Amino acid sequence: MNVVNVRGVSFNLTALPNLGKLAHLTVEESRIEHLVLTLTTNRSTVSILNVVSLRAITFHRCRHLVEINIDKTRLAVIPETLYTQSSLEVLSISNSLLVILDFNLLAKFPNLRHVNFSYNRVHTVLISPETRCCQQLVTIDMNFNLLERFDFGAFARMDELASILLRQNRLRTVRNTERYAGLANLTQISSFQRLYIIDLSQNQLRQIDLSLFASMHRLKELFLSDSKLTKLIATKLPPRLELLDVSENHIPEAELSPLEDVLSLIVDIDKASL
Repeated sequence: MNVVNVRGVSFNLTALPNLGKLAHLTVEESRIEHLVLTLTTNRSTVSILNVVSLRAITFHRCRHLVEINIDKTRLAVIPETLYTQSSLEVLSISNSLLVILDFNLLAKFPNLRHVNFSYNRVHTVLISPETRCCQQLVTIDMNFNLLERFDFGAFARMDELASILLRQNRLRTVRNTERYAGLANLTQISSFQRLYIIDLSQNQLRQIDLSLFASMHRLKELFLSDSKLTKLIATKLPPRLELLDVSENHIPEAELSPLEDVLSLIVDIDKASL
């Protein structure tokens, strides 16, 4: 079912007969501030697209939602009623106004596989060392936000995690710190079992030590292009690294020589400091 061009402050879809029996609902190109909906069909999906005045969503008695796509709204927080959707597999809230992402709350979605929070205003990511969340999560997309620091160690025990995308934030600091009490270091626990790709392009890193990725034994692709890098320390690399993009930076050529064994090294020689 597609709902288009609705106008008003609040739009309550629960009053529509048989709405709960729908498998797929799309609301788009509308001007409303609050949306109330009910879906109870097994493996149902919701898309809310280009509802640019939308500030609140109530998932009323919804059950069995597996995919939620929200794009171009004024949502500043993840709707509280969404956290009751234990079957959720895909959560996408993009081009909106999110500022804080609390992964402790995402632990309520045991089947969650893909999250997309790109094009928001996220400046803070919360995840406590005691939280063992998102064990099925494959993709984290936080491209185009306002993050200034990021700790990969907080995500070390997400066993299925394959990609972390952080392109065009404001990152100045990235770390991979031990987060689990009683363990001397991250190598003592099951960590980064499937992490395959990391994108840190178009940030403000200035310098980076590639050894912080060394515990990511399956990492194959690392993107650091256009990140204002002037110093790169490459004493230890991820053992399976195949592609490293450090183009559009100002890294001294001498610091690039230890990278010769990388199968595919992308570098803009014209911008290397000779």
